[in-house]
Amino acid sequence: MHADLIHDVGMNNGDDTAYYLFKGYRVVAIEANPVLADAARRRFADAIADGRLTLLHCGIGPQPGSATFWVCDENSAWSSFDPKAACRAGRSHPVEVPCRTFDSVLREHGVPLYLKVDIEGYDELCVQAIDPADRPQYVSIEITGLSSLVALQARGYNAFKCISQRTHRQVRYDPRASAEAESPSSMDWEYRPDATGRRAWMRAPGPDGWSFPFGSTGPFGETTDGVWQTAEDAAFAYLARRLGYATPGAGGPNDWYDLHATCLDIPPVVRAADPAARVCRIMDSVGKTLGRPARMWLFGAGRHTNRLLEKRQSWESAGHRVVGLIDDDPALTGVGLLGLPVWPRVRFESAVAGGEVAPDAVILSSDTFEDHFWQITAAIRDHGVPVYRLYAPGESE
Repeated sequence: MHADLIHDVGMNNGDDTAYYLFKGYRVVAIEANPVLADAARRRFADAIADGRLTLLHCGIGPQPGSATFWVCDENSAWSSFDPKAACRAGRSHPVEVPCRTFDSVLREHGVPLYLKVDIEGYDELCVQAIDPADRPQYVSIEITGLSSLVALQARGYNAFKCISQRTHRQVRYDPRASAEAESPSSMDWEYRPDATGRRAWMRAPGPDGWSFPFGSTGPFGETTDGVWQTAEDAAFAYLARRLGYATPGAGGPNDWYDLHATCLDIPPVVRAADPAARVCRIMDSVGKTLGRPARMWLFGAGRHTNRLLEKRQSWESAGHRVVGLIDDDPALTGVGLLGLPVWPRVRFESAVAGGEVAPDAVILSSDTFEDHFWQITAAIRDHGVPVYRLYAPGESE
């Protein structure tokens, strides 16, 4: 993998490529539409000349050769090898374009840090070409169904985010969350000139000074909104949105979504038969050491914690209490289930260091990301707070 390289498959008008070049990456951009490819050669002449951008005018197909590409006359982003997809906005016209397989692109130009794919119904051709032994660290594709997620899982990816392309925010589904509190209008779109001088809807500048034009893919990798989820959680959020449930981060009925993926260093999940019973045993042990009932914090405020708290009577009957939750997801911080405070990890660490709170211990509440939680709670353990794992009970301090 080349850490300084990005592949932009489905370059369209070049707004994504412009961002990647702005961030200092080398880019291999692929565009089948000959008009857009010619426009990109003019727009990025300097980047092409100095070798920062390689522009390939071709389509991605199951075999090399040529094929009929349908150019949507109303919206160039909807152009496709599928005539039905290209006609969604009205008229389209055919052009013959050269095609190559994506594995040939990877062999010639190398495996990138980030692979962005948006080729209207054919994204999975690129995913299928990925070698699990040498894969991009990050991938994003337009999600049109759960087959997209399954295809990425088959290449070894195990952490996902479903990102709204109208708001560039993560789509989550939590029945307890307030949709109003996550209004997409907070993304602050402005109608003003973009980098090429044309007037367009633009997001307010981010910390790096870049304004994303409407329709661009947006941030990638660790700069995307939200937290990495299991395949099950990402699928749940996507299906909840498709079924019409109010979903924080979604941008309305005409929204469309990208699925971002990476591979975290997390082993396969080993589910305990009864994690609530394990919580009871931990609390009993801590309480016995202290000579009083335990007062614990849970790290994680998601569905796993909800399931644990449904069985809280099993430890509350002995006088033990969960007094707070820790979670880095901004959508969950504040006041959580049963009125428990939900603090970001940084705030909790600061409060422990400053003596604001003195927890008896912290229990990691996740059956999927426990190893990741263990790694990021090192600072809490350094402050002398014992941290316990439910699914690898031999490791605690």
